[in-house]
Amino acid sequence: MNCLRFSVLALSLTAICTSTSAVFAGCAQPAKMAYSQAVTTQKFIDIGQKTNQDPIDLFRCAAEKETDPALKGKYYNGLASAFEKRGKTEAALMAYEQAALSGNQSAGSKVFKAQESGAYKPRAMVLIAQVIYVPKALTKNGSRFALLLAKLVDSGQLKGPEFKTSSYWMQKAARGGSKSAIRSMAETASIRGDIKNAAAYFRMVDKKPANIRALREARNYFLGKGSQKNPRVGMAWLAYGSTLSPVPSAKLAARFFRLTKGVVYSDELKRIAAAGGIPNLQIGSGGNAIIMAAYAAAKTDAEKTKVLASLFALSKSGNGTADFSLARILETDGGFANFTPAEFYISALEKNNIIALPKVGSLLAVLDPSDLRVKRVVGVLSRTAQSGNHEAQKILGVLYIVGGPVKIDYAKGTGWLKQASDAGDVEAKYRLGVLLVLNNRDGADLNIGTKYLQSAAAAGNKAAKKFVEDLSITSP
Repeated sequence: MNCLRFSVLALSLTAICTSTSAVFAGCAQPAKMAYSQAVTTQKFIDIGQKTNQDPIDLFRCAAEKETDPALKGKYYNGLASAFEKRGKTEAALMAYEQAALSGNQSAGSKVFKAQESGAYKPRAMVLIAQVIYVPKALTKNGSRFALLLAKLVDSGQLKGPEFKTSSYWMQKAARGGSKSAIRSMAETASIRGDIKNAAAYFRMVDKKPANIRALREARNYFLGKGSQKNPRVGMAWLAYGSTLSPVPSAKLAARFFRLTKGVVYSDELKRIAAAGGIPNLQIGSGGNAIIMAAYAAAKTDAEKTKVLASLFALSKSGNGTADFSLARILETDGGFANFTPAEFYISALEKNNIIALPKVGSLLAVLDPSDLRVKRVVGVLSRTAQSGNHEAQKILGVLYIVGGPVKIDYAKGTGWLKQASDAGDVEAKYRLGVLLVLNNRDGADLNIGTKYLQSAAAAGNKAAKKFVEDLSITSP
């Protein structure tokens, strides 16, 4: 095994030596004598004296002839030192590698540091890993060795069951306190989408508050700052951050939305923004301001169409955010030709742009029952309400109670209001409570209605509170 271990490097070192004839002359001596003579010769050279022999040849001869591993390692160390003094770094590291394979720990540390820094790649990588890196990595203070093994296994430079997995070594390094390993595990967990574990790893090495770290990672991944761009991971961090700091997360969501023109994770960004107090997230205000200014300056329908061409294209591709932006711009002058604000508000909601919901709901107050858009509006409101949106449920509830573009249907109206109320909508609780109390038939509606009113009042609805107070005065 030792012969196999040393043969490749020995041949390489022979090629590096300067004088073949001197090598053979030196090799005529026993190993210990050659080493002793090499040390003496090197000392003469160090003080500026000329010698007839080259200490490199003598050190190499001693190392190759020696059979005792400890002495062989010592002799190769001497050879490496001689190469270093001549500025032959690569040859020195090759000699240190031979010394390390002989079991010399100090030489092994030099090889490790050189490979860790990227300055050297051992010729006998597998043997060095088996003899030096693995045993060191398994010790209490072996984090750096474990980290290097993780990289070598991950890159495919080390293979086989004896080298386990990169994850094994990374965890070993992390348990030993390696900040690099912990950060690497955090990044791996991030890419995997396991944000909670990633955050836990960061907390082990990061003095920053968890919410600050979450938003920083969101920016880094979403925008590609400090790491490879990955909007999916950025969104995962932003969603996590929104549970810790809703308002700063909302602002960041709005920024992402503007930068991507509302075409990347649009719905998720709107949800996070709304949760933090920014309910009407739109395409970048700067871009819209430019379009609005150009639209206001346009004199003809053809010019207006040209100004809005980019938004029209996005709308045709299914972008509900573009529809909402078009509606807002057209609303400044009522629209032109066949392009009206109402049409694009409806289209925006049909494409699941929830921020258009209030606008679509308000259309019902002005639409005539014969208007063909009534069916579309009621249809999209119904689909939105059925998905669990309590605002749409409330709008439908009021619609069927008040009537207008649709026939009054008390059962449908109270049914939708009940769904919105049970979902926590305070205004819906107030409206439903009033309806049940005023339309009380057998006493049951009165009790249920009163409970809804009391719940709305407790949530801060002043009208509900006043109604409950009046109800208690007038009730027998």
